[in-house]
Amino acid sequence: MNPLSPLGWILIILLVTVFIGINVSMFTAQRKKNDPDSWVSRLQKAGTTLKNPFHDDEIRLENLAQKVVDLKHEQKNDFIDGDKNE
Repeated sequence: MNPLSPLGWILIILLVTVFIGINVSMFTAQRKKNDPDSWVSRLQKAGTTLKNPFHDDEIRLENLAQKVVDLKHEQKNDFIDGDKNE
């Protein structure tokens, strides 16, 4: 079996270094994915705002509408059940 030349060792070390570097960069990108201050999330928020300028307001209105429906449902059950102390 022929021993590897120094150029072969350099290429193997370079290949391993590139492989480890790519994995570390993907791991750190995944950890920072949910960070609201990262430039990627800011860019995505800007794109969402450009597509639908009232996106945040619509979400708030949907939450408010759901709360109103829940409140009406609770009041309707209270009228049907009557006074619970009787």
